Amino acid sequence: MKRFGRLLDASLLLLCVLAAAIPGAVLAQAFPSKPVHLTVGFPPGGIADIVTRAIAAQLAVPLGQSVVVENKPGADGRIGLQQLLTAPPDGYLLTLADAGLAVNEAMFKQPGYDLKDFTPIMFVGEAANFIAVTSSLPVSNLQEFITYAKARPGQLNYAATASSTMLGAELFKSKAGLDIVSVRYKGQAQGLPAVIANECQMMVSSVGPLLPFVKDGKLKALAVTSRNRSALAPDVPTAVEAGVPGMVYTNWYVILGPKGMPKPVVERLQADLRKALADPALVARLAPMGITVNPMGGEEFMQFLDGEVAKMKDIVKAAGIKPE
Repeated sequence: MKRFGRLLDASLLLLCVLAAAIPGAVLAQAFPSKPVHLTVGFPPGGIADIVTRAIAAQLAVPLGQSVVVENKPGADGRIGLQQLLTAPPDGYLLTLADAGLAVNEAMFKQPGYDLKDFTPIMFVGEAANFIAVTSSLPVSNLQEFITYAKARPGQLNYAATASSTMLGAELFKSKAGLDIVSVRYKGQAQGLPAVIANECQMMVSSVGPLLPFVKDGKLKALAVTSRNRSALAPDVPTAVEAGVPGMVYTNWYVILGPKGMPKPVVERLQADLRKALADPALVARLAPMGITVNPMGGEEFMQFLDGEVAKMKDIVKAAGIKPE
């Protein structure tokens, strides 16, 4: 009788374990049963938009559902992030964010969200920036520009096309000991012509979009801000190689979901995103924009993000910027 009771207890325990596992298994099998929406907090045509659309097209294959891209521009990407705060955590609404996720933590007292409000799905990769100057400046390398700028404190301007590009320029100013004035523009479409026309003399921005203007002789690329040289411009040295220690600053991209997403759904999305990001067609699509694909899961990304937030706060403090 005791043996029968033990068997009954064991059977009940097994049933409880199976019952607990069934909802997750069913959920994983059921997802996705309809199109997934992937939003981006920037206007159409920009680098973040292009990245989002490239990923969406490739992700639809392993996912077995269409991935619909929607632009939610405004406030340096914060509008796109805030929509996740009220979205159901079912995996059908995701957002692609860039390094502004860390920048906003340093630039704003209340960015409108907490980093804990999101589920990190997959880090996509990062892109190098050029330190570029207008072609009319009488300099040919980074050290010559530093010497030129030091001889003209407060007389040169740099184009800030977003908070992230502004902090990249501020980091360069801090590391090189320069006094260059920030001029804010709504976006690269306004800031880039200003540098070409010598209204501003410098900008720090992604390699891919600036490269055609460098090749046409409208800009001079003095350095890249990544740890290694860019495959798109292998003759351009890194800022560290050019004599500015610690000048490492890249833009990066990550896909986020709402807080509280079921683990099976997250794992399904991560598995399919890894397949999509490993596809040579997607790698080739992102390469001309200077993006190195480097998939990174949630926990690893959060450790990376902690370091990025600390770095951005240090830049803001050194630049004397007061968080809004």
